[in-house]
Amino acid sequence: MDNTRTADTFSQLSQEKILKIMNMVKNKEVSIEGALHLAQKEVYAGKDAQDLLTGSQFNFIIYKYKHYRWQKRILQLDFSTRTIFNIEKGTIRKQFPFSQVKGCEDSERRRFSILFHGRQHYELEAVSLDDKRKIIYLLSRVIQSNSCKRPAESCPGRAAGCDVIHEGLLDLQQNTLTSSEWVKCLAELREGELALYCLGLGGRSPAATIPLAAVSLGEGRDSACSTFSLHTRDHHYLCLAELREGELALYCLGLGDIFLKSFRIKPSELKDKLFIIHEESGGLTDEQITALRRYLPTPKDAERYLSFKGPCSELHVVDQFMLEMCKIPQLGQRLDLLLSVRELPESIRDLEPLIIQNIQASKQLQSSPKFVAVLEYILAMGNHLNEKAGKEVAKGFRLSSLAKLSLLRGRDRTFTLLHALVEQILLHQPELATFPQELTEFEAVPDASMKGLSAEVDVLKKELENLVQCRRLLKPKASKATPQESQFCKELKDLIQKYEGDLSQLSKRCEEMKKLYSNVLVRFGEPADLDSQELFGWISSFLCEFRKACAEVAP
Repeated sequence: MDNTRTADTFSQLSQEKILKIMNMVKNKEVSIEGALHLAQKEVYAGKDAQDLLTGSQFNFIIYKYKHYRWQKRILQLDFSTRTIFNIEKGTIRKQFPFSQVKGCEDSERRRFSILFHGRQHYELEAVSLDDKRKIIYLLSRVIQSNSCKRPAESCPGRAAGCDVIHEGLLDLQQNTLTSSEWVKCLAELREGELALYCLGLGGRSPAATIPLAAVSLGEGRDSACSTFSLHTRDHHYLCLAELREGELALYCLGLGDIFLKSFRIKPSELKDKLFIIHEESGGLTDEQITALRRYLPTPKDAERYLSFKGPCSELHVVDQFMLEMCKIPQLGQRLDLLLSVRELPESIRDLEPLIIQNIQASKQLQSSPKFVAVLEYILAMGNHLNEKAGKEVAKGFRLSSLAKLSLLRGRDRTFTLLHALVEQILLHQPELATFPQELTEFEAVPDASMKGLSAEVDVLKKELENLVQCRRLLKPKASKATPQESQFCKELKDLIQKYEGDLSQLSKRCEEMKKLYSNVLVRFGEPADLDSQELFGWISSFLCEFRKACAEVAP
């Protein structure tokens, strides 16, 4: 466990809450890792009460399942615009208003799904259990906010409480790599969904909302037990209710777990492979690292496998891998480190030309007098039409209007307002027709947006911080380090120093990009929250249509 992160988390709690959590650890009610998770929940709950989410943006690296493979993405939850963004290499691929979010399903290990109204769901995987908890918490706030806005659910004091069919307390088991933690939850069964709320020291906070396809009840083996099953869209959960003396205990038993394939290495070689950073030097492949991270053994897995006393050769090859994985300390952090070390430089290389392209595009817009002169022509023509129509004279116009010039037609349906613009320019100032030569960066629509690129750089900074913390955690004592471990640590240290320099340079360019683009918005009178993907797209389309009109009008 990272002592710096732990100290920072507990420093944000009141003395009373710290004391309560410490007493829970002392009484063995929760593990040390569980205490940290509980403290984090309290920090989130306390900050949320101070409008932490309002106007905030949260960026996470996630993997989205598409075309039979997991693809790396940035998931941004923007509480200022109340929108979820799917970002790939700085480009906004999809965006969904919060109002479209229907539910959130927590799957095994790092996987989870976002369900939307009227469109296909998103099956995603977080890079860590901690990120997954944060994402599900934020999505639960979105879902709760949506529920509060339903007219039929306006009861004060409890969101979405009016249509509750049944409610009760559940002991929900949360597994981490180092411990199992039982968290008390309030479960509310409504028509079509099961809502879970974690009950902490400071009250309750949303945990998840699970859409249900059906709920069926069945009797257990004796009168003291009964079972019921929950069927969601993709999963089947079996729950056990056990009547004890003075209490009713409920357990949720997940169905499904583990199969490793495409591993052309022996289980005994796995540990040594973890000390080789690059694949070309004999290390694990990216696909092998990703698969191992996806099927990390749970604490129960580790307990079961480590209790095996027979010869390893008697086990199936999959079980041999699992046993070997259970023997390796801090396996999850080691795999995270390897994947980050490989992906970080590639991400920096991918983002750098995109940021430079946006910088050059902004500079060209700032230093193109011909483009400004063309805009003045458009304004004059627009005001001439306004005058004939008895409308007021406009002082300016939005650049989004550039896309409408080729749509406004006269009596001759082949002659548009854009053709009229070209005619006037060629008649009075033909040199202005060459203005596209001053905007060469717009010959094609810039590949990435300001918002997307900023989010990418933000998560890279977090990834580097996690890499540094992970290195500290895994660094062996000098007296106990093997030659292989010493070489690994030296190589890792050199790489991190290089990445820090590269990322620092990238961050400076990102700040320059944002500043230049902000100046562009001011110069052309556009709103401050307008993303460059829209603005640059309008200009790129206008240039393309302008060239076509010139070819049609010129003799």
